[in-house]
Amino acid sequence: MARVGSGSRTALAVALAVVAAVPAGATDTPRLAGALPDAESALAAALRDRAAPARLVRVLVDTNGRKTVAGLLVAYPLQLAEPVRVLHRVTWDLAEAAFQALPQLDEVNLTAFHEDRTTQAHRRDVTFTAAISRAEWEASKPAAGVRRGPERSWFHPALRIPPGARRESAIARYVRSVEPPPAQRKPWLARWWDAWVRFVGRLVEPLQRLFGAPAPPPKVYRGTASRPVVALTFDDGPVPVYTPLLLDTLEALEVRTTFFLIGLRAEQYPYWVRAMVRAGHEVANHGYTHADLTQLDRTAIRQDVLRAQRVLHRVAGAPPRYFRPPGGQLDPTVLREAARAGLVTVLWSLAPGDHASPGADVIARRLQDARSGDVVLLHQGISDTLRALPEVVTALRAQGLEPGAVGDVLDEEEPS
Repeated sequence: MARVGSGSRTALAVALAVVAAVPAGATDTPRLAGALPDAESALAAALRDRAAPARLVRVLVDTNGRKTVAGLLVAYPLQLAEPVRVLHRVTWDLAEAAFQALPQLDEVNLTAFHEDRTTQAHRRDVTFTAAISRAEWEASKPAAGVRRGPERSWFHPALRIPPGARRESAIARYVRSVEPPPAQRKPWLARWWDAWVRFVGRLVEPLQRLFGAPAPPPKVYRGTASRPVVALTFDDGPVPVYTPLLLDTLEALEVRTTFFLIGLRAEQYPYWVRAMVRAGHEVANHGYTHADLTQLDRTAIRQDVLRAQRVLHRVAGAPPRYFRPPGGQLDPTVLREAARAGLVTVLWSLAPGDHASPGADVIARRLQDARSGDVVLLHQGISDTLRALPEVVTALRAQGLEPGAVGDVLDEEEPS
């Protein structure tokens, strides 16, 4: 059983930093995320009065050397009339001010949630997202008075409900539905039984194969060594700022990879999932809520996996083939439920620990020993990972290895 535990939780926290918030009303000064502090300070000053009737909460700016992206987090009043129309206008207004303030800026990502004075954790109640490129903004300037919504945007259907109790109730139901199911500490007998099943399974599996018994649910740690391919996989997300930068970096490097996506985030940022598909990347299932599935009962596991599967199928246009449990937390029940959903569980054979942001040079150094068939665990939303990729890809190709997707390393080998 592969376990990442707190490391994976740290990676998710970093990856979703742009959708974190302080309690509404705590401060009128937007927080900076620290990636490019000078650019962020300039942007925060330029945008301070442009978000009304919403409130600018956070500003993040980062670059991959080719493309620079700003991530803006805003909070809006839940009783706002016509919130979709208003948030579309706010998005354009903020993007216009941002592009004028930062000539090097190429794209603006906006994430919005309703005002809530009680929630301080990473936001799950995102109800509106959008992305505008500088090219889109330039093309829209002649028709500034009749601008439509951004081509890349998403909003929760509850925002179409008139202000009042019905909208509040719909939003509350949504927030409850996207929270991870409560962890359930398994009784000691159940935990003992799971351990016993894993131990016996390792002993009898060779005999089962010898006598033609049904194979256990598929599980992959690495692919075949007969092809000079290393699979690069990215967990979590989509994530504002870092997903578009990562996609741009991969395009420049001419690399195809596998994205293990959180169903909730794929739902909130569907345009980036579609961009992954258009670029030829594989889209895979990483659960809907990023919960530790080993702490849930069978029904909750099944619901979480299938909900993510439905979202990804709808957004990507095809059902994912592969599944990776959040944090690598795996037990026989999780494995069986993934198999019941028609998914191959994919773990990894090489992990450079990018979730801890050790530095781009450290990540690249830790991947120097990659071999044919390796499946590499990386994460979206990690600035160090983004900066390490060119060196990693160059080093792999210098060794005669081609970076690819999970499907590329399994072409000549059935999952086992």
